Amino acid sequence: MFLYENDLKEAFFDKYKNRDNIKNYSFEIARLGGMDLVTVEYFADKYEFNAFEFKLSDIKKAILQSKYNLKYVHKSWIVLPEEKKDVIQNKYYTEIKQIKGLGVILVKESGYYDIFIKAYRNDEERILLNQDLLKLAVFSKI
Repeated sequence: MFLYENDLKEAFFDKYKNRDNIKNYSFEIARLGGMDLVTVEYFADKYEFNAFEFKLSDIKKAILQSKYNLKYVHKSWIVLPEEKKDVIQNKYYTEIKQIKGLGVILVKESGYYDIFIKAYRNDEERILLNQDLLKLAVFSKI
């Protein structure tokens, strides 16, 4: 069990950052309120922006923030402790599945994670770019 949101973020990213397809990342990217983590990733012959919102308990807020992030990214992930699986399954699963680009990742204390609800790529023509996202892409570690 995670005591602080930052512990969840650190445990998850310690494992996630080792993926070969991650070209760059930044924590707290600007938008109204900020995105907890944004990555530039190369997937299926395309570059894409992924946003991650980390929450320990306020799932409704995580859904709202992640939906808002979809204006700026191809995929938006809600990252929760693994013990929230039943709550997601019983209360929010259908709602989340209906939103293209939205997904859920469940994290164990060890940092290992499972994709519980897969996010499908958001339509590119709908994405708004801002200066922080452009800087992240331009200065990537490709």
